[in-house]
Parts: sequence; C-alpha cells; structure tokens
Amino acid sequence: MTIAVRHPTDRPPPRTGAPPVTLPVRRDLHRRRAAATYRRRRAAAGLLVAGTVALGALAASSILTGPGGVPASAAGAGTAPTGHPMSVRAAAGDSLWSIAEQHHGDVAITRYLDALIGLNGGTVVEVGQLVRLP
Repeated sequence: MTIAVRHPTDRPPPRTGAPPVTLPVRRDLHRRRAAATYRRRRAAAGLLVAGTVALGALAASSILTGPGGVPASAAGAGTAPTGHPMSVRAAAGDSLWSIAEQHHGDVAITRYLDALIGLNGGTVVEVGQLVRLP
C-alpha cells in the first residue's frame, strides 16, 4: 500500500471536465466590479455635494431675507412718507372695497384690493379693526 503525502502548497491536479478559469478572466471581472463600485461612489458623492449646496442656498436665502421674503437690509426701513397712512381703522359700513376706493391712488383698484386682502388675511372687516394698507 502506498500513501501519497502532499505538502499544503502543492496544487491539486487540473480538472479534466471543465476548463480552468484563467487569470485574465478573473482580472477582467475584478476590473468591471471595481468600475461599477467607482461609479456608485461617484454618484453618491455627487448627490451629497448637490444636497449640501441646496441646503446652503436655502440657509443663505432665509438669512438674507426678512419676513415675507423682503430683503433683510430693507425689512425695517419702510418707505418714505407719502402723505397717506399705512393703516386705517374700519368704521361702521366699511368694506375692503370701500377702503380700496379711498386709498388706491394710481394703482388699479382690483390690484389694490388683492393686496389689501393679502395683507389683512381675508375679506372680512369688522368695526374698529386696524386695516393695513399696501
């Protein structure tokens, strides 16, 4: 009886049924996987940069503008006195339409009325209410 002892570094004999996978095929497979991983990492990094830029722009916009989207440098400055009040107190029988008729000046009354509705939060006016004028 003969016992064959192999050293652990000895290679087994090649298979006869299937051709062995050659080193160039494995290397090509590794290159394709590495290229796909590289593309995924680049895409993730690009999305991260785009998100950071978008958040920075949003933060800058909110810092540079005051309430209502008015530039912060002009938010509290107001306008030069024009000879008419910035608000009026509603009397009995007043409506936004009647207030717009009195104060619209050169602006079209419908445009002025839309601005009145936007500034005062609706179309309802009560006696004694302070109505803000555009």
